[in-house]
Amino acid sequence: MLLLTNCTFDGIVYNVKEIMEQCLAIKPDLIFLWDEAWFAFAYFHPLYRGRTAMDVARHMWTYYFTPDYANTYAAYLKIVESLDWTKDETWLNTKLLPDPSKLKIRIYATQSTHKTLTALRQGSMIHVHDQEFQKKVISSFHEAYYTHTSTSPNYQILASLDVGRRQVHIEGYELVQRQVALAPVSYTHLT
Repeated sequence: MLLLTNCTFDGIVYNVKEIMEQCLAIKPDLIFLWDEAWFAFAYFHPLYRGRTAMDVARHMWTYYFTPDYANTYAAYLKIVESLDWTKDETWLNTKLLPDPSKLKIRIYATQSTHKTLTALRQGSMIHVHDQEFQKKVISSFHEAYYTHTSTSPNYQILASLDVGRRQVHIEGYELVQRQVALAPVSYTHLT
């Protein structure tokens, strides 16, 4: 399992697709856990959506198991077989591609919804896109989840998650767009 933080407190965002693609080329069944604590808003704006774990997971699922990708991978194999893998430059300059016959899409993302959406403190979500979830994970996932949650859930927090989700669904684009537009203005005044 690989745990990565996407969108740090101060706004550093990674190329999620590139990171997962390169890692899956090395270990095609790797499980990714993305800490997107400060990125719950991202899916609702096209500028950020492609940098979220769940959007990339959806695109991977619809692309890597297609005949087009199988052809791309076959052509890639012909090219990389002729490369000298004993040289560091080869490793540094060659984009790796995952093998579709061995690939598993196993991606989890956590979002501290209370940090960037309208939700009460401690309101957070776990998003799952794991093709092995039902076969291999569901019982241990539920066991871990129930171990760390209360038998007396706070319904105000749960309701606030629904409110935050609904608000960002209705007006998320406009809210994020306003911040994107204000960012250069703020930068100019601060520098």
